[in-house]
Amino acid sequence: MASGRKLHGIYCALAFGCLVLNGLPRLSFCGAFFAGEIDKTFKRITEGIVEFDDIMEKLKASTAQNLKEKYEADLKREIKKLQRFRDQIKTWYASSEVKDKAPLVDQRKLIESVRPTSPAYFAPVCSR
Repeated sequence: MASGRKLHGIYCALAFGCLVLNGLPRLSFCGAFFAGEIDKTFKRITEGIVEFDDIMEKLKASTAQNLKEKYEADLKREIKKLQRFRDQIKTWYASSEVKDKAPLVDQRKLIESVRPTSPAYFAPVCSR
């Protein structure tokens, strides 16, 4: 488990060079609208990580094959969602409007830390 991350609906409070308010990083390094969008994304990332951890616990506890398949599908859905957020963070990182890029890097690393260890989850998400 990554440092600063808690399970079961408790939002992680990350303090990587930014003010933490209500358990979520508040950004003051760019315009108000842009910072608001980044704040919303950070909140959704945190919620996605909590959801991912909950599903992973359910998967580990399940014994029925049909439940395992359902939870694996849910995990893949959460991974895809977190990967979209990671791609958005990369876009913001490349933007000249964002001055302090450390919180973006920290959120990206947090997303990358929740991937399961199974090689099947590291396969590219494309169908041919």
